Amino acid sequence: MRDPAQHARHRASLLMPLLAAWTAACEGTPVAPSDAGLFTFSPVALVAVDTINPLGHMTTPFNVLPQGRIYFVLRNRSAMNPVVAPASGTVTWMLGPKPDYRVEVQVSPTLKWYVDHVLPEPGIAVGVTVAAGQTVARHSGATCCVDFGVLNTQLVLAGYLERGRYSPETLHADAPLKYFAEPLRGEMYARVNRFAGDRDGKHDFDVAGRLSGNWFLAGTPVAGSLLPENWARQLAFAYSNTHPATVLISVGGTLPLQNLLAVHDGAPDPVTVSESSGAVTYRLYQKSPPVSEGNLKGSTPLGVMLVQLIAPDRIRVEIAVGAAATLTSFSDAALVYTR
Repeated sequence: MRDPAQHARHRASLLMPLLAAWTAACEGTPVAPSDAGLFTFSPVALVAVDTINPLGHMTTPFNVLPQGRIYFVLRNRSAMNPVVAPASGTVTWMLGPKPDYRVEVQVSPTLKWYVDHVLPEPGIAVGVTVAAGQTVARHSGATCCVDFGVLNTQLVLAGYLERGRYSPETLHADAPLKYFAEPLRGEMYARVNRFAGDRDGKHDFDVAGRLSGNWFLAGTPVAGSLLPENWARQLAFAYSNTHPATVLISVGGTLPLQNLLAVHDGAPDPVTVSESSGAVTYRLYQKSPPVSEGNLKGSTPLGVMLVQLIAPDRIRVEIAVGAAATLTSFSDAALVYTR
């Protein structure tokens, strides 16, 4: 769903300088009363949208960690669908070409929206004011989707424990659909591809002293953690954004099996794994398709992972490859990851 290295390097370089209670604690702040119903137009006409994929998308090698934006999955990606402003504001940033663009619009001192994988309309430039409902771009046709995100600087997410590793795009990424006015909001939620009561999804899964969430190979520079050269150093224990009961392990590289992996039935829930759990085992399967949407997995194991919290913010991990692979203890091949 994302153009890889050139886009991400540019974006990151510019942007960088138990369970129910846990979910509630990580929800962040509510929409301010002044922002409720602020968005009055869908970025893409709903008649052109197949589904809306919620927060938390993952795939390797370039979306290893759960993503803080949603996806309008188009019925016809070659149709050059118009993209309109959901709310009025001022264009503050445009990124491109890559081969397409991202357009970001400031709505209020604390709130922005953006669309990605678009081709801006003539006259759309930094500093230009756009009106709600105005066509600002068209889908580029380079991807299956129009990406849509909301950044709320008043939002405080509990699920990013080492904040220095993340860009403002991640730290302030809010659930976009709750900003829309009714009846449009209800129509949009009805198209969300998520088998859970919470339709927004989630992208911040860190829990102090637990396996759940994002990890980085020991020695990864804090300030550059999201740069493309460090994608291979990323590791996440998270959940399908469409089937949140499904545990997924996203391996950016360095470890064997660079992949988005499903785990065996009955595997330990990462949010319950602590130092007292000792070393735990996950038998690893190919996630099908190789994105976080859906809950299918292959029938043949690709390998096995042994992982242990050795401190509240540090884990030891090893993967052995092969359907018959076993790991009962760590070898010299084990690696250490930190928050």
